[in-house]
Amino acid sequence: MATVPSGSPVEQEIQTKTTHAIIAAVLGFLCCPLIDIYAIIAANQALAMINQTGAGQQHRTLATVAKFFGIIHLGLAVLGILLYIVLMVVGIAAGVANQ
Repeated sequence: MATVPSGSPVEQEIQTKTTHAIIAAVLGFLCCPLIDIYAIIAANQALAMINQTGAGQQHRTLATVAKFFGIIHLGLAVLGILLYIVLMVVGIAAGVANQ
């Protein structure tokens, strides 16, 4: 593993990707779950750069948290959509059965 000096462009890029990932995870939770996809991608890129270069170890936890929340929230959103579809089908079937 190569040693990268502190404050290097690689470390700054890791910090930027990690910051983008956590902001996207929070925005995805508050606004639109599709933003969580970007959070997961940015967090994976930051973690890959940390593993590859060894720089930016202080950002590893934040990138992991962003990835975790992105995956969990995206999964919950998908489950919510599936539940909505199932309830709509059950409601339509109940309405047809009562006619």
